[in-house]
Amino acid sequence: MRTKDLLLLMDSDKWSNAACKGYAIKASQALGYSDEQTAELLSVMDIMFSTYTVEEAESFYREY
Repeated sequence: MRTKDLLLLMDSDKWSNAACKGYAIKASQALGYSDEQTAELLSVMDIMFSTYTVEEAESFYREY
């Protein structure tokens, strides 16, 4: 594991895919998404988790 990854894990705002999915579920509920739409979102998120690093995802957010 890289030092940067270790520092991220030791940070008080620990990253986890499950926590991210939890936020997505709550946001989709707040927006009135159907269960099918939420399931589709979570499925695509799984693909994104395997395709991009946490650092890349953070960069996407900052550029948005």
